[in-house]
Amino acid sequence: MSHIHIALVGNETYPVYSVIQFLNPDKVYLICSDGPNGSIKEAETVSEKVSLPKQQVTIFPVAPADFDIIYRRIDELRILFDTNDYLTINITGGTKFWALALYKAFASRPDTQFYLFNQNNTLWNLETNKSVPLAGLGLDTIISLYGNDSTTFRNFNDYTVDDEKSLAQIE
Repeated sequence: MSHIHIALVGNETYPVYSVIQFLNPDKVYLICSDGPNGSIKEAETVSEKVSLPKQQVTIFPVAPADFDIIYRRIDELRILFDTNDYLTINITGGTKFWALALYKAFASRPDTQFYLFNQNNTLWNLETNKSVPLAGLGLDTIISLYGNDSTTFRNFNDYTVDDEKSLAQIE
């Protein structure tokens, strides 16, 4: 029996990564969209950062908004799993259509747990209505999850008058 984790990836990588690290699954599927405003880059970031071998993490693109297409794609995912697999599904990210399609496809499996991660670093099990606080991530990890390097920075003396003008325009 394998522990399979499915996570919806939108623009926020922190909740996806945090839940994967806490649940420590054997294999992860990252649901994302690859359209022009898609979340494939965020899924790739999570894939690189989690403490699993790369072959244990699958990026699984789906359509962003057409429910029929989304559900057919999620159904392709559903049939991959053995009935003995234990499934956890994090519906925190992504679109509502993705969450609904996952619920429709997997809710009837008795070995499936749905989770929601909130802004207070609390992981809610939607099957048991119980929560657990998760330890916060280190600042370096958080910065890297958003695609930045915490060791690279710009000295304040490097900013120019043009930078100040741009800032004034933005404000």
